[in-house]
Amino acid sequence: MQMRDPLSLFPRIMSIRLQGMHFLEKWLLSWKEGECLLALESLSITHCSQLKTLPEELGNSTALKSLSVQWCNSLVSVPQELQKLSSLGSLSIHYCSGLKSLPKLHLMSSLKELIIERCPELSFVIDGLLNLTSLEKLWIEGCPRLVIPKGELKLITDLRGPSILVHVNGKLYQ
Repeated sequence: MQMRDPLSLFPRIMSIRLQGMHFLEKWLLSWKEGECLLALESLSITHCSQLKTLPEELGNSTALKSLSVQWCNSLVSVPQELQKLSSLGSLSIHYCSGLKSLPKLHLMSSLKELIIERCPELSFVIDGLLNLTSLEKLWIEGCPRLVIPKGELKLITDLRGPSILVHVNGKLYQ
C-alpha cells in the first residue's frame, strides 16, 4: 500500500478500516504516511489473513482511541511501539490464531477496555493491571497460554469493586 503524497490527499485521517485484504502481508508506512496518521482515532483491521504485523509507526498516533484486530490468523506480533499509545481507550483482539506476543500494557493509562479472545498461541504475561487506572473491562477468553500473576485479578477487583468487569477464561471475578 503506497501513496505518492498522502498528506495532500488525506491531511487528517481520523478512522481507518482495513477489511478483507487477504493478500496484505505487510503494511508499510513512510514517514509522510506516518505523519498523516497523527490524528487517527480509530483503527479496525478485519479478515486480513496474511497480515503478519502492524506498522511500528502506529505508536506515534497520539490520538488513537480504539484499536480492533479480528480474524488476522498470520498476525504474529503487535509492535512494542504501541505501548506508547497513551490515548488508547479500547484494545480488542479476536481470533488471531498465530498471535504470540503483545506490547507491555502497563503504560496505556487511558485503557478502559481490554478484550482478547481466541488467540491460542498468545504467550504473554499481563502484569501491571493496577497501573491501568482507567480500566473498566478486562475480557479474556480462549487464550490458554496467557498468564496473569496470581492474586492480581483479586487485588484489582478488591480495589475497584463493581466499577470493573473482569472475565478470564469462563470465570467472572467480582
